[in-house]
Amino acid sequence: MSQILGQDYDEIFAPVVHYNSLRLLLASSACKGWRPRQQDVKTAFLYGISKEEVYMDLPEGSQLDGMVAKLKRCIYGLKQSPREWYYRLVAYLEPFGFAISAWDSCVLVHESGDLFLAKYVDDITLFGATGELKEQTINVLKTEFKVNDMGELNWLLGIQITFTDDGITLSQTTFIDKILNRFSMQDCKPVSTPIDSNHQLKAIEDEDERTDATAYQQIIGSLMYLVTGTRPDLAYTITHLSQFNSSPSTKHLTAAK
Repeated sequence: MSQILGQDYDEIFAPVVHYNSLRLLLASSACKGWRPRQQDVKTAFLYGISKEEVYMDLPEGSQLDGMVAKLKRCIYGLKQSPREWYYRLVAYLEPFGFAISAWDSCVLVHESGDLFLAKYVDDITLFGATGELKEQTINVLKTEFKVNDMGELNWLLGIQITFTDDGITLSQTTFIDKILNRFSMQDCKPVSTPIDSNHQLKAIEDEDERTDATAYQQIIGSLMYLVTGTRPDLAYTITHLSQFNSSPSTKHLTAAK
């Protein structure tokens, strides 16, 4: 599909909930004893309504000479589909008492103040007390969209979520194991601190041995995702190491490992 900026689309973005918002909602859930519920919207982009005139070739087997199809709904592959799906969801929920929060456009707050809806592409998570309002909202979503109710939240953006009587535990063990294997570190020995306090890292010099910058950047990027998710204790170290992304030496790579 070929589209021209400014002609049949203006903006391309997929609104998704911020990590900070998810941490806030999970912290509230831990304090108040909430058990969030997760919903998966099937073929979510197809619910978006295109505001521009877009035409496409007819599918193979349905082609007619000189004829094309005019899209009335968004489809996968259309540049504005993620954005239009977001607007469709917000517009649909507005009459049922939901409004966009002041701190995150992908967190909708019910007028009662007792229920929050977080959206990440086609995943919807409901944060609030178990009760009639939450069940009504799930039924409202099912009325308009093809929704799979996945029950209590246990996985969110690669984070495993475990509920106990004492609170909520977040873990990215699966992701950690994945990146350890990716960078051949699965048999590494653990250390007590993320960086040696006596080892001063500095910009590469002429006598230093250079290393593959792409591989180094991939390690830093993978660890940065951990920092954003569940390991803020690594923030200082990863920020420091990221200063050498453009031209890392073997010393920097050793520190990253």
